Amino acid sequence: MKYDREITRATLKAMQTLEGIRVRREQRFYENRMKGRSDEKRRAEKIELQQQIHLVKAPIHGPKVEKSNTKLLMKTNVVSSSKEMSTYE
Repeated sequence: MKYDREITRATLKAMQTLEGIRVRREQRFYENRMKGRSDEKRRAEKIELQQQIHLVKAPIHGPKVEKSNTKLLMKTNVVSSSKEMSTYE
């Protein structure tokens, strides 16, 4: 067979067209396969959050308890230090 420029050009153009079709099919197949994945992932994350909410949510009475303890500790320190002062005098 003899070399023909037009046949070669048409062949290369057809090969590019087929490559484009193959890429689009591959992308469409992947998108269809992953379509329900985000919903499934969101449901799984919601269940995990419900099970481990104690790691995310701050305790309601946490800071108030600490403040009252520190005041109590400060009062006991003042009382004990005043007793110590009276024993040194």
